[in-house]
Amino acid sequence: MWRPPGEQPAGPDPIAASIDAYLDDTEAAEGTRESYRTTKRRWLEWTKKHRSLTPVLLESLTAGDLRDWLAWCFDEARSAGDANPENTFNKRRREMHAVLKWLFEEERIEALPRFPKPKDQRKVAGLYFLTDQADHGELSEMERLYWAAHDMPVPPRWRDPRPIGLLWRTALVLFRDYGMDTQVLFPYKARAANVLRWKHVSPGGLPPGRVANVQCEHGWLTLKRQKTGRLMFLPLEPVVRAHLDEIRPEDVDPEEPILGRAGGMRPCQRFQRLARAAQLQDKVDIETGAVTPWVLKDLRKTCATAHNANRPGSAQYVLGHSGGAITDKHYANALPVLLEAFRTLPQPRAFRSIVDDSIKPPAGLFAR
Repeated sequence: MWRPPGEQPAGPDPIAASIDAYLDDTEAAEGTRESYRTTKRRWLEWTKKHRSLTPVLLESLTAGDLRDWLAWCFDEARSAGDANPENTFNKRRREMHAVLKWLFEEERIEALPRFPKPKDQRKVAGLYFLTDQADHGELSEMERLYWAAHDMPVPPRWRDPRPIGLLWRTALVLFRDYGMDTQVLFPYKARAANVLRWKHVSPGGLPPGRVANVQCEHGWLTLKRQKTGRLMFLPLEPVVRAHLDEIRPEDVDPEEPILGRAGGMRPCQRFQRLARAAQLQDKVDIETGAVTPWVLKDLRKTCATAHNANRPGSAQYVLGHSGGAITDKHYANALPVLLEAFRTLPQPRAFRSIVDDSIKPPAGLFAR
């Protein structure tokens, strides 16, 4: 393994190869692996621009190399318009540190080089979410999106017999109630895993394949979280079940994604057009004044806010996050908590229009 100082390896870049070896040796989720692949690409880009493709040997890697690389990652993120480049810096630092620590534990390097300190980053998660309940007869933001989806334009070459607006209304209900990851509902990449398909919708009272003292008369969703890969059973809420029944084809293919190609290649852009049609205000950063559009990931924050407002602490079970104790992670039965959370979760009035014909959108709601 050890080479004389200055000797160049005959194979690929040692750091990039070490990241590949680290991923081969760990059981990381696909989302985590993709992040490490980004770290690998950033390292190779830096060596190309600043070292003329001369690789850094593992035994000669210094704190200065890491400092220069991380500073370059920070500058690249900032010049690309990243609103929080400190987060990019810390992520690249954390992942490279994990790889080098693994190399040290495997006795492939003699010592860990010193890493620069993490940067202070703004805590932006949870600050911006769409409201789902409104006071004094006003429409909430989720209701405005729901009603605007009725007039959603049909994209070119649309072949699905189901109206795209109906599919998007179902998507809004699923995003808001279950905090779905974007690619679970809108698989816009060929490598998308854990897509919600019709085989994952079970009409039975008990969770599929499980013997438990819980029953849900409306059925269950079987989900595998995109980032953690964790298998979850979520009870179907009556409004959700009604939307799924409305879009279910007569001859259903169990392997077909339930929303087909409604998201297109860029579902967030389609969502932003829907937000403009609903006349929603853009997000404005109170610190920088920067204006940013809404994205589908913001609906996970809406979901977490709605569940915690209804049943404090229930959002971690709905979103599939780990509990704070070993009992929560490995032994606690989350199904009773989930059942109670969905039985008591209030639904926006617009969502209930699918089961209540008396609920209609206000006249001239989006008149120009």
